Parts: sequence; structure tokens; C-alpha cells
Amino acid sequence: MTEDIKNIAIENGGDAHGDHPGIHLIREYIDENQPKYKWDTKNNLAAFLHFGSEDETNLKWAFQKFVIEKYRFARDTDILTEETRQIIEDAQDAEFEIPIDEIQIENFQIEDEPEEYTPNDDGEASPKYKKAVWEKGILIDETFEDSGEQELASGEITLHLSQQRIHVRIEGIDGWHRRLLAKLINWFSSNCSPTKIIAVCNCPQCKQTSPETYRLDYQVLKDLKLMYSPEVQCYKSGEMISLDKVSSIERPSADVAIIYDLGDLAYAQQVKRILKEKPINIQFKDTNEILPGKNEGEAFKEILKNCQFALALASRDLVGGNELRLKWLNMAATRQKNGEIDAAIIVVRDCHWTDAAVFKGWELLNDIPISSSSNEDEAWKTVGEKLYIKIKDWLHSQAIKSNK
Repeated sequence: MTEDIKNIAIENGGDAHGDHPGIHLIREYIDENQPKYKWDTKNNLAAFLHFGSEDETNLKWAFQKFVIEKYRFARDTDILTEETRQIIEDAQDAEFEIPIDEIQIENFQIEDEPEEYTPNDDGEASPKYKKAVWEKGILIDETFEDSGEQELASGEITLHLSQQRIHVRIEGIDGWHRRLLAKLINWFSSNCSPTKIIAVCNCPQCKQTSPETYRLDYQVLKDLKLMYSPEVQCYKSGEMISLDKVSSIERPSADVAIIYDLGDLAYAQQVKRILKEKPINIQFKDTNEILPGKNEGEAFKEILKNCQFALALASRDLVGGNELRLKWLNMAATRQKNGEIDAAIIVVRDCHWTDAAVFKGWELLNDIPISSSSNEDEAWKTVGEKLYIKIKDWLHSQAIKSNK
């Protein structure tokens, strides 16, 4: 097809809306009935895009523009009637303009897994759809790469004229689901200018009381991220929820330089594991991963320059004469003394760390060495929470300073 249906629809469309030609194909030719389909409602990301106008034309235009422009009909020939396909072929063969008024689109449904059915409210079988479009809604899916794997994210976009908004719902709350939600929100924000975007709380209580869920303004969530306040409270349940579990907004991130002796590698891995799932995305910059052949002093200086925090895993081997690591500790101590970073110590094996002047001003997170604890798992749990709170409080305090 030399010219896609998007261009056919918007070049010579019917009713005009502002500077935009009318997009009427969906309203005229698509079934008004929403198809029944299977949807996992346990863990969803959802957003309401408000248009704040009593004029329905703007809202209809925004939705129809999305369906035609973002998910172009031309690539899915099943949604064109047989008569329309013949008209387009004849027009191309004769090299004349395709007549807009004769373009028709069928209600479009493709079963994702035809063998899987679930009873609907009427007790009838209902297939799970991968894609579908009807007068006031569209089901879509997109594939995203995550950790080297291809992951499928499904989305539902529905038009709600009486409430003057478009609903976007994504089936899942993983990273690739957030990416699809972000992509959809960005498209509407760039093309249709919604007046407000609202996230829908998905805490356990709100999921049970849907649709009476707590609503969260996206701008508030963005401001929280900037201030390194990585959680928001649902006022219905009182539960604190990570920003990335309720919206397309990624967790705020921070870089932490971790300094330890190679003999304490297992302890370093434990620290990284404990902080991996915290509401702030903490990225450890490991001094023992500096590539061979590089100037280690300069390489660590570069690591430290981009970090907001330094962590030392103290042991006899770290503080007892390892000149290179003592040099790194002194570099971190200088930045900590100047107020450029904050720093803390976890004693992993018994040592006289207090004799090391380099640690002056660093906060000790545990009195008993991890290796001497009667329950190492509990010790790590306590130390990990202290470390996370200290990092979060430092980042928050620096954000306040930079916003004054």
C-alpha cells in the first residue's frame, strides 16, 4: 500500500476540530460494542488522562487520532472490509486518489490464545484477545527487551466521554509494563495535551474496592521523585507504595561507591542483594571491578565523582595495611568531610576500625561484626535497613538544598 490509512483519514476527513481535520473512521465504521476478553486484574498499572473540557469533540479527536496514527490500520489488513481492500487496490492500479468516503473498517479482534476461554458475566465463553478495536476502546500489545529477554506488555485504552477522560490500563507492573504505560502517556501528552494525568492506586485495599480507588496526581509523583521521596501513601489504606509500582515513573536512583577487601566479596554481594529491591534504585560502584590496566587511583576518582555515598566494609584486611584501598578510603573521606557525599561503615569481620583516622565522621551501622553475629540474616536485615535510611535521608537533604 503506497499510502497508509492514517493519511487517508486525516487529509480529507469530515468534521474539523480546530486546525485538525476530522477523524471519523472509528466512530462511523467500528462496532460500538466492547468485546468480552480475559484480563488479569490482580496487578495493573492504570492512569486517567483528563481533558477538562465540556466539548466532547476534543476527547473523541484525541482517542481517534491515537488509534489511527499510533496503531496504523494499514499494517493490520484484517480491519479493512473486503470491499475497501478492493477499492484501494483498484485506486492504486489506476493511480487515482483513494475515495475517503468509501473506506470502511470492520470490528477487529485477534485471539491471543484461542484455546483459552473464561466465562463472562453471562456465563458464556469469552476469548482472551491480543488485539481488538471498537468504538470507544482498543487493546494493544508491544514487545520490549528486558535483561536480554523479549517481554510482551498488553494495554487497554478506553474512551469515557461522560467523565471527560481516557483510561489507560496495563496488565502487569514490571519494568516493560511501565515502559508501555510511559510510551502511551508520552504520546497523549505530546499530541493531545491532557490537562491532568492521574495514577490509580493498586495497593491491596484499593484493588479490592475498585473502582473506588485512591487517585494520585502524576505531577505530585514526579515532585516526590525529584526530592528522593520514593514512596507515596495511599490515604485509603495508609500503605506506602513505591512510585514505580503505581505509575510509569521509575524509582529515583543513586550511585554508591563500595570499598572492601577482595576476601570480603561475599559480604559485598550480600549488601547489594539486600538493597536491590528498595524504593530507591541503588547502584553500587564496586572498586574491585575496576578493569585491569587502568590507573586505579584515577579510575576510583572518577567513580567517586559520580557517587552520592560511600560505603566501607571494614575488616582487618581492609584497614590493616592495604595501601591502595586506604588511598581510596582517604579520597572518600575528603569528599565526605567537604560535604560532597555521605559515608558509612559496616564492620563485616572483627578489626580495630576505630584506630583508622580515615573513618572519622563516618557513621557505624553495626556494633557487632557481621561474622560474629549469632544470626547473620537478622544482622544483615537490620544493617541493610539502617544503610537504606541513611542513604535516603542524605539524598533527600541534598535535594532540599538544591531546590532552595
